[in-house]
Amino acid sequence: MGLLRTVTLATFVALAVAGSARGADEPSPGDDTQPAPASAARWNDTGRLYLQLATGFVFLVDDGYAGATHFESHEFPKTNHVNIPISVAVGYNLTEHFGFEVQGVGTEPDVTSDFAGKLAEYSNITVFGSLRYRHPIGDGRLVPWVLGGIGWSINDLNDTTNTRIKLTGDGSTIAGTVATGVDYFLADDISVGAALQGFIYPGTNTEVANKDTGKIVRGNTNLSSIAVLLHLNMYFGQQASPDGSSPQTLLLADHGTYDSDERRYYLVAMAGDQIYFDDGFNGVVKAKSPGSANWQLGGAVGMNFDEHWGAELQLVNTDVNINNGAQGKIGEMSAFTILPTARFRWQFLDGRLVPFATAGLGVNLNRPNDPRNSVDVFEGGTQRTPRYELTTASVAASVGVGLEYFLNRHISVALAVPLMIYPDWDTTLQQRNAAGNVGKPVHGSWNYTGIAPTLRITAYVP
Repeated sequence: MGLLRTVTLATFVALAVAGSARGADEPSPGDDTQPAPASAARWNDTGRLYLQLATGFVFLVDDGYAGATHFESHEFPKTNHVNIPISVAVGYNLTEHFGFEVQGVGTEPDVTSDFAGKLAEYSNITVFGSLRYRHPIGDGRLVPWVLGGIGWSINDLNDTTNTRIKLTGDGSTIAGTVATGVDYFLADDISVGAALQGFIYPGTNTEVANKDTGKIVRGNTNLSSIAVLLHLNMYFGQQASPDGSSPQTLLLADHGTYDSDERRYYLVAMAGDQIYFDDGFNGVVKAKSPGSANWQLGGAVGMNFDEHWGAELQLVNTDVNINNGAQGKIGEMSAFTILPTARFRWQFLDGRLVPFATAGLGVNLNRPNDPRNSVDVFEGGTQRTPRYELTTASVAASVGVGLEYFLNRHISVALAVPLMIYPDWDTTLQQRNAAGNVGKPVHGSWNYTGIAPTLRITAYVP
């Protein structure tokens, strides 16, 4: 997911550039709803509920885990202190200055040994409850703010690569946060911004036990860090009009032109379940969902050209488990798809309800990751796993339909059902034992084609 997070970071910049291309107070052809005159209430976010999506860079203060074992960036190999977070927050502005926010933020650095390489991934998910003070400047379009909060952190060791080395150091702890930042409104319901945020954690006792040598190394790790984040705020409902002609609403706007025939730019966050039709990776080795769903996560940047036509660039990623019979999971396969897509849509209910159809053609990039070189098999002892490989790059395509519903002029939610189409990928399986390769490589093929029911949330400007 490292590449996906990096590209997601760039999309926030793209949205800001697109939003500044046309001023949000500038009338647009085909839009019957004229902007309110500039005033202190023009950008008033008091009493509004918002969703915030953020990412950036998290810098660990200390990368130590235990002895010669330390944290290493999952996204930037050979870099110990830098990680890319995913942050989602929901907030409500109580007054002109005070509000509260619930933020969930997660990172997943690798745990790496100087002698044995990557041993596992260390998932850290923290939920903070924070009080936020903001001070709108001028007409309220620029909003500096500070916040402080306390929360609960859940740490989990996963994707172990060597079952002969046991790691401890997960569990739950209290956590704290302080931050300062600034928001800038691109439209009544959309703002972008940047923040400097500190995460404060207590130390956690750790242990690295080598079952082969019997050696145990103990230590203490601390995930306290400083983050530089870019964020997008999406405000639900509508603010009250300065002339009193429309009231403030919390979730849904009660009037307005929603989708329209003007040129508009947009950013999409997507999450779905890619249901592939064929799980036969190579012989008895199967491709399996990593849980109850094969999560497809990603985003898109796009543009509506006119009343019906638009185009978007989709970036989506999945991580499928590769299983080998009694050995169970022997690794993962990351499939990253870059998909330029055309979109045709129709408007109903003044543009509030919008069915659409999509078709795209692009490229897919595959990468085996987190291989388990050895596993402990019940009543079978420790066994060497086979090495697996597959086509690293191929074409990709999709066709699909969806239904979009606008919460207000700038925010919509949608359900899309694309058919993701891939060619057959060549796969190779090489059996191994402690001495090296056993026999010749076994060649096969696998097709990842399937449907991907996907939830989309979209922010439009202007």
